[in-house]
Amino acid sequence: MVDALTWPKRLAAKLARFDGAYLRFTGPMSINVYKAGILTEQQSQDAIWELMYFGHSRPPAGA
Repeated sequence: MVDALTWPKRLAAKLARFDGAYLRFTGPMSINVYKAGILTEQQSQDAIWELMYFGHSRPPAGA
């Protein structure tokens, strides 16, 4: 995400150790519902998952 910023904002983000990410996944998804160990319902369909993360993915050095 930082690479798309203008250079002053990119510099500020790197100094603040911003490490955000935007991820998108597509593919088949299946959900199975079990009650007392017996399959009672099943659904399958194509799906999209999106993840936006704006925090630090790694602890700061020395932590």
